Amino acid sequence: MSKKKKQKSKRTKSKKKRVSSKAAPIGKNSRNLQLISYEITYEPLKNSTIPEEIEHEIEILFEKAQTSPGTIIERLKELIKKYPHVPQLYNYISVAYSNLGNNKKVAYYAKKNYQKNPHYLFAKLNYAEVCMLEGNLEKVPEILENKFDIKILYPERKVFHITEVIGFMGVVGLYFGHIGKMEQAELFYKGLKKLAPRHQYTKRLKEHLFIKSVETRFNKLLEKKQSQPL
Repeated sequence: MSKKKKQKSKRTKSKKKRVSSKAAPIGKNSRNLQLISYEITYEPLKNSTIPEEIEHEIEILFEKAQTSPGTIIERLKELIKKYPHVPQLYNYISVAYSNLGNNKKVAYYAKKNYQKNPHYLFAKLNYAEVCMLEGNLEKVPEILENKFDIKILYPERKVFHITEVIGFMGVVGLYFGHIGKMEQAELFYKGLKKLAPRHQYTKRLKEHLFIKSVETRFNKLLEKKQSQPL
C-alpha cells in the first residue's frame, strides 16, 4: 500500500472511531449540576425498529429523500401504512417534503411520528421544532420530558450517533434562546461549534444568539433613553 493510501485509510478510520463527550444536565437548580459522560460515534448504529425486509430499501430512500424527493413520496406513504411504527419512514417523508418546500406536510408527518413513536429521539426533536415554529414554546419541555441533556433523556444508552447529538443540541439550544435563557443557549452553541462548526444547526443557533444580543442591546439603550429627564 502506498503512503498516500495509508494516510487516506487512517483518515477514514478516525472519522469512524468513538469519542468521549461530557455534558452537564441543565436543571432548575444550577448547584445540582453534575458532569455526565457518554460516547459519540460516527458509525451506523444497529436499529431494531427497521424490519429486515426493508433494511436495504431504507438506505436508498434516505439518499433519495435528499436528492430526488418527489420520486419517493408515494412509496414512503405505502411503507408508512404497512409499518406505522417505523419512525425513520416519517423522518424521510418529512425530509422529502422539506426539500420540496411543503412545510405543511413536514409539520403533519412530524406530529404523526411523535404520536406514533414518542420515545424516538428524532420524532421528539422534529415535533419540538414544529412547536417552536408555531409559537408553542410551552410544549417543548413536555416533549423532552423536562430533560435537557441527551443522556438524561435516554439513561439506558451509552452511545449516541453524532447526528443525534447535533440534532439534540441544535433544537434544545434554540429553545433556550427563544425563552431568553441565553447562558444555556450559549453552552449548547459552544458544544455544537466544537462538534460540527459548519453544520446548519450551529449556524442557525449562532444567528439566533446574534439577533438576541442585538435586541438586548437595543432594548437597554431604549430604556436608558426613556429614563432620562426631558
